[in-house]
Amino acid sequence: MSKRRTTGASRRRDERRPAGLAQGWVALGGAVGGALLLATGLWLYNQYLAPASAPTAGAYPPGMANYCRTMPPFAINQGFSQQSYFSTSERQITGLVMIDGSELRRGATYQHPSWTSAGSLGPIQLDGAGNAYVAPVPTINVLENAAGTQNTVYRVDGATGEMAPYATIQPAQAPDTTNPYGVLGLSYDCDVLSLYASTVAGSTRLAEVGQIVRVDATGASGRIADTFTGVDAIAVVTWNGAEGKRLLYGKARTSEIWSIALDGRGDFSGEPRLEFSLAGLGPRGDDKARRIVVDAADQLTVYGIEFSYNLIAPSEKQQTAYTFIFDSASGQWTFVPAAPEEQ
Repeated sequence: MSKRRTTGASRRRDERRPAGLAQGWVALGGAVGGALLLATGLWLYNQYLAPASAPTAGAYPPGMANYCRTMPPFAINQGFSQQSYFSTSERQITGLVMIDGSELRRGATYQHPSWTSAGSLGPIQLDGAGNAYVAPVPTINVLENAAGTQNTVYRVDGATGEMAPYATIQPAQAPDTTNPYGVLGLSYDCDVLSLYASTVAGSTRLAEVGQIVRVDATGASGRIADTFTGVDAIAVVTWNGAEGKRLLYGKARTSEIWSIALDGRGDFSGEPRLEFSLAGLGPRGDDKARRIVVDAADQLTVYGIEFSYNLIAPSEKQQTAYTFIFDSASGQWTFVPAAPEEQ
């Protein structure tokens, strides 16, 4: 695995999806404005003043880094409640759809005409302005997903609801017909106003040439600010630990979860390290991490699925949740078995 910087010295960025894979939102009310102001100030410092290798220990509140996500303004204008959510896993609906989960409007849906333009979609992330980021992920076949678009991240404008291409990741080599996937994981970081995306485009059975990129998400179009190469990953999430900000990622070829440090601007720093593995856990014993959720400063929930680079019908996909607690004394994550179900 290696790291490639792409902008040179001048660079100073229930969830329901396929297999259960869409990001809901949390409305933070008046707290969002203050959080955004603080995050913006930190981002300006990190982008233009902080040295690239600046340590991040203690710089950000511990735990999750996507605390600023909020409901899109267009959804409010459409009359949707705070219990509404995006989904990409509705079997009879292509692309993205908004669903109201409140008792008063339960089941009400909305789909902007542009939300079907990229075919089947997978991961979803929201930012502090209510913009949503999505990426194409084929399900049963690739008929609805045009070749060459699997490595493009799309943004749904929080004000208008319109979806348009936002950032395109160039694959390390031309995609292979045996691997139909591109972008598989997304994670938004409110501290550095960046979107992290993992892609396996171009990888083959023998060659692992995937990438994880940091997208500067402060503009109308995304700028790829940094690239971590040679790694096939599905789940990605940023976590603020005692030693600083790190990106956790679940490997696509093994059951391992690794991490890499992020510097003051959110760029990749240092060498990756193994955190823990799902091997031997759950009903299958070889799950790959589809999604990682930071529940608290010292707790993660990892959602594992079967993955082998081939298309599986959504009805056949099964996921299992695993809980891990971080022990600050040993610096290690410990698996916490689920409590037995009551008879």
